[in-house]
Amino acid sequence: MLKVLFGGSPACAAKALELILKDSAMSNSVPEEEYKIVGVLTNPPSAQGRHKELIPTEVEQYAIIWNRARNDNLAVFTPEHIKQPEREQIASLEPDIFVCFAYGPRIHGIKNHAELEKIVIRSLKQAALYDEIADRRDTSA
Repeated sequence: MLKVLFGGSPACAAKALELILKDSAMSNSVPEEEYKIVGVLTNPPSAQGRHKELIPTEVEQYAIIWNRARNDNLAVFTPEHIKQPEREQIASLEPDIFVCFAYGPRIHGIKNHAELEKIVIRSLKQAALYDEIADRRDTSA
């Protein structure tokens, strides 16, 4: 059985997680098609509203609903940073593949697009890769 770690945060990722979980629950009759979501990686709860109440991501909210409805123990990770302890927790699930659906972007806790772009460009230049991609930088992958 293929063990899947799912990564995502917004509502569209929660819908994708819902569809994948429901499909995996129904399609486990064909051995070569068997897979199981063993964990979910999502952003930590963020302060929202006037009172800055911590609100979990849409993905975390759906994973909690799934666990309650199915009496499941789907692991949910909401780390601020992924350091060695978090890596070890995730590795303990022994995932075979990581399916990433709208997780991030965030580098060193920075979400601002302009700041992220500066970091990426600086890193590409340090790795001597910027000249190779400079003319394609604004095109979609």
